[in-house]
Amino acid sequence: MTSKYEKRREAVFKHLTEERHLDPSRYRFTYDDETANFMLFNLSGKVVGYQQYRPAADKTQDNDPRHSRYFTYVSKFGGLQDAKEGDYKWYQKVWPLNLMFGRSYPWSPRRDRKFFDIAVWGLETYNYRSDVLFVVEGVFDAVRLHNLSLPCVAALSNDVKNLQPWLNATSRHVVVVCDGNKAGRELAELGHEAVMLPEGKDLGDMTDAEVEQVVKKWTWEWDGKSYE
Repeated sequence: MTSKYEKRREAVFKHLTEERHLDPSRYRFTYDDETANFMLFNLSGKVVGYQQYRPAADKTQDNDPRHSRYFTYVSKFGGLQDAKEGDYKWYQKVWPLNLMFGRSYPWSPRRDRKFFDIAVWGLETYNYRSDVLFVVEGVFDAVRLHNLSLPCVAALSNDVKNLQPWLNATSRHVVVVCDGNKAGRELAELGHEAVMLPEGKDLGDMTDAEVEQVVKKWTWEWDGKSYE
């Protein structure tokens, strides 16, 4: 006999795969009877946080793990909390690597300067032989492009100014697909090209035909031999 917990858990999985178009064989994620959790990575492939998705929750709630539909946590240190902040020689040595590892350490002679990690979702689709990288706002927006075999990362709530050096380090042609609101216009600044969706529309809620229309300019083959 199936328990109530198992039934609710099955309902969450069904929601993810059928309504959110998630392919469980492609991603690393966990889920229970109320939430799904997606690991967030920096460019080096290191786990630096997670996003929790609660399908039944109110979308308007703030970033609260108990009540929000979306809750995002990103580590402030990412394993380098023991680094000597006041060591300028250390800073000079590490600074050229910061962009490659998706991390930013603004130098200041003060020992209390801020450390923060850049975290994105979707690096499973990143192809180092590719010429392009798509950027969208949310996890389920990225899923729709992954299903079309397009490499894409979700920027989530990253500060655009912090994310720009991270993207520059990829040396890829960045195409941003964003909503037509204020946040979308800010996100558009990250790309060499930007596709602005109609107000109130996002990739996660579009039909397959609508998503294909948005990205019809681009085609992609995973072997890296064809991109136009």
